[in-house]
Amino acid sequence: MATLVTPAAGIWSSPTDFHTRSHFVDDFYGGGGTDGAIGALGWGAGGTISTVTGVANNPGLVGLATGASSGTYARLNLYGGGIQLLSANDFDLSWVFKVGTTDVDTTIRAGISSGWASNPGTNGIYFEKAAADTNWFTTTRATTETRTDTGIAVSTASYITVRMVRTSGLVLFYFNGALVATHTTTIPTAAVGPGIHILNSAAANKTMTVDYFEMTIGGLTR
Repeated sequence: MATLVTPAAGIWSSPTDFHTRSHFVDDFYGGGGTDGAIGALGWGAGGTISTVTGVANNPGLVGLATGASSGTYARLNLYGGGIQLLSANDFDLSWVFKVGTTDVDTTIRAGISSGWASNPGTNGIYFEKAAADTNWFTTTRATTETRTDTGIAVSTASYITVRMVRTSGLVLFYFNGALVATHTTTIPTAAVGPGIHILNSAAANKTMTVDYFEMTIGGLTR
């Protein structure tokens, strides 16, 4: 399991005040495998979602599989209009997952997007392996997009932690705790929500295993 990253100090003006921030976590210990009932947060889903048997020192795993029909998404994304109101707010988001399939017919994204059943959504901030990529890219997208090659090869060997922090008009991208990119352009201000997906572009099953999600949203007023 990859090392988790603690929230960045100094980003949130009042880190203990629920009036100005929201913090939510899913370790995928409970829930089922059906749309709207996955994990503690009740994730929406597409494709085949399954509970994966935990391993020593790492319980709480969810499997995503596209199946063998080309053009199929397996995805997790939070339901409802509430989270979709995240637009220009600062945030700190992490996913921990393991890639099961990596080839020229596999697309993977993890972060926030306006369309987790799209390739890609119109707006988003995420780590990305597009079909032809062999490395992880960082992407900020607001109709047009900025992509940065991290130089880190996509691998099925181990769990990875990807983290995105939006603050002060820029986005910081971390891979396994190391800063790999900073974006200052094409940062979306439209409605987006957190999610993760894998897409096949050939008639073959593509898989991944999701371990952990955490997000803090700042700048709230309530």
